[in-house]
Amino acid sequence: MLLAFSKSSFAQTDTLEYFITHANKKCDPQWGFYYRRVFKDMNWWHVMDYYVATSTLASNSFYKERGIDTFTVLEGRHSTYYQNGQLQETCQYLDDKIVGIAKKYSENGKLIDSAYYRKGIPAKTRYKWSDSGQVVFKGVYDEGGSGVGEEWEYFGDGKLMGYGKTSTGYLKDSTWTWFYESGKPSSIEQYRSDSLVSAQCFEPDGKPSSGPCVPEKMPEPGYNVLQFLGQNMHYPSEAIQSNIEGAVTVQFIVNTDGRISDIKSIGRHLGGGCDEEAIRVVSSMPKWVAGRYHNRKVVVYYTQPVSFKLE
Repeated sequence: MLLAFSKSSFAQTDTLEYFITHANKKCDPQWGFYYRRVFKDMNWWHVMDYYVATSTLASNSFYKERGIDTFTVLEGRHSTYYQNGQLQETCQYLDDKIVGIAKKYSENGKLIDSAYYRKGIPAKTRYKWSDSGQVVFKGVYDEGGSGVGEEWEYFGDGKLMGYGKTSTGYLKDSTWTWFYESGKPSSIEQYRSDSLVSAQCFEPDGKPSSGPCVPEKMPEPGYNVLQFLGQNMHYPSEAIQSNIEGAVTVQFIVNTDGRISDIKSIGRHLGGGCDEEAIRVVSSMPKWVAGRYHNRKVVVYYTQPVSFKLE
């Protein structure tokens, strides 16, 4: 579905139209990653977001409550889409809790996640698959929806990555053990009602880690990213002459060695050399400290808006 976007903010009392950023904040058109259309449909707010870059549907949802530029309490069918139009996620909500079957798909249309829920809690089974069809997650739960169950995660080759149990309310409980691909433990974590009580991390050779055990940690740049981008970005002369302003949303990977790679623009095309400059300046960022998932270094996807604003 293709749309011709306008700059209108309000069409009538129960209809809203405006732009939002990648972080879902209302903004002026030149900074928009999505274009939002909202309609009052009986007792619900029907919210549809569109990618500005492709004019295609990004999400289609119904909400019971409206705040200031926000909507809460999902109700009914909720669906999200990739920029290529492929369905990304579909599920049903009742009072802001997922009910029934929920499914997720990869960008090329393959099923990668399927689960059954009762009042927001997984029941029966949940499976996740890699793009190649390998099972990477399995959950088996109480059919009544109490949340009591067991979960297994797997590496791409089928080796066990982690195992643990959940208690009533779908809360992590007792001992959860995580492994390196070698089969040696990376961390052993003790939980009580979803709270981490204690943890022991291990080195790849199997020896206990000597420092503090922080099982999960997001990548860290070790420097001020916004300051770095501001100091090293060069506003393209063509963009200046054409009075082009806006934000380019750049996606990249932080690798296990901290290197930045797979850099690409995923947002609107500003033109005037801005997209190329955004990719160039992000590519020049120094190494980050790699992220960790249960004490194993992991690859993490990031998105970073690069703003071009004329003074």
